[in-house]
Amino acid sequence: LQSSYLARSKQQSWRTKGSLSDYFMIPYQFPFYTAFVEGWGLYSEFLGEEMGIYKTDYDRIGRFAFELLRAYRLVIDTGIHAKQMTRQHGIDLLTNFTGLSEKQASIEVDRYITIPGQACAYKFGELKILELRKKAEKALGDAFDVKDFHAAVLESGRVPLDMLEQIVNNMIENKKASKNHASALSQIPSLLFLVSSRVLYSYCY
Repeated sequence: LQSSYLARSKQQSWRTKGSLSDYFMIPYQFPFYTAFVEGWGLYSEFLGEEMGIYKTDYDRIGRFAFELLRAYRLVIDTGIHAKQMTRQHGIDLLTNFTGLSEKQASIEVDRYITIPGQACAYKFGELKILELRKKAEKALGDAFDVKDFHAAVLESGRVPLDMLEQIVNNMIENKKASKNHASALSQIPSLLFLVSSRVLYSYCY
């Protein structure tokens, strides 16, 4: 699912439908916020659980194997660039705990060495999106709609994670304001009845 239509193509197509209607005209690769792009990809794998896409134990094992790979990317990327981890140590971790072959693990670790921090973006992005979703669910309660949350996340295109947080915060505040407005409107008939009753009482007595 991480590279499926839901994860990748949906990001690009949704940008043409947002309030910033011309944003999609910006060149596709500029700007490229990896934590957003790959974070949404991993979040889509999480959605697969909610949607019931993983039908068998083998499906789930496959998903969890990739989860392990993304988690070890955090360890190895930061280990190599900040904790004096050796290349071979990183390769050994991947072959021992993620099921990658020696060749696959070597390619992965060489990538981490060449592009510091990029491999961490996947998990950081997913965790941030999940954090913001939980925040919205807690703040809105029954008013939370996952479709509105996904629209808020996608409609502005690829953005830094701090900007994404502000976008979701704005969505939450707008939802709360709409809910309060609807609640106030629902009180109008009762208020009119109360006022009418008092006027009628005054007139009769």
